[in-house]
Amino acid sequence: MAAQTPTLAPKGALLMGILTEGRTPDLKATPAQLAAWSMSAMAPYTLTLDSVAPQPPMEDAFGLARDSYILIDLKTMKITDIVEQDIDAALAKLTAALGP
Repeated sequence: MAAQTPTLAPKGALLMGILTEGRTPDLKATPAQLAAWSMSAMAPYTLTLDSVAPQPPMEDAFGLARDSYILIDLKTMKITDIVEQDIDAALAKLTAALGP
């Protein structure tokens, strides 16, 4: 996803990553883990931690598996698609939505 940012951002895409799991899937990620992961990933977009109580975790709220991609139309703030575990398909759908 990071490699596509220079192509997608000028067309109006806003990319964001949400770190949901810590050392194991049953543990929440910590701020220190997010900082370490952000530095190692060097992603040119915002990275954040998963939601906290009273909001449900992202995976529960959307009924998603790990490594899911939520496409949102920022003009309407509506979810246009959810792609699970296939970054290439998610980027293809985003690229198509942005147009030429």
